[in-house]
Amino acid sequence: MSIASLTKSAAIHIPNTGPQGEGHLHIVLTNLCKEKNHLLVNVSSAHNKCDRTCLLGQGDHKFIVRPSFIIYAHAAIWKEEVLLKGINDQYMTYRGQIDAKVFALICTGLLTSPRTKPIIKEYYEANKSN
Repeated sequence: MSIASLTKSAAIHIPNTGPQGEGHLHIVLTNLCKEKNHLLVNVSSAHNKCDRTCLLGQGDHKFIVRPSFIIYAHAAIWKEEVLLKGINDQYMTYRGQIDAKVFALICTGLLTSPRTKPIIKEYYEANKSN
């Protein structure tokens, strides 16, 4: 699937982002900013020591098949050109949009999680309305 641009709530599977290289589902939290970047968070399988700020489960997105959580400590700003190239070259996989209610929970969690870096919160606050 070729894609020309990304919008907030897009879900992208990015390989080689997990401990065994299997990759994780990432959620785009912001539309394109003036520097041509997006803020992304990733979803991982839940475990005993995970950040419990935003827990997800089967049905929250078709790619989520087990109890999962958002890893706010790994939130990152990505260049759109890198994401689009990855998707268009079929290295990364666009997985549609995440449900609006789930997206709102993820965004609220970004601001409330003690594991979100201050610079990430600042970027989100400055770009969430784009």
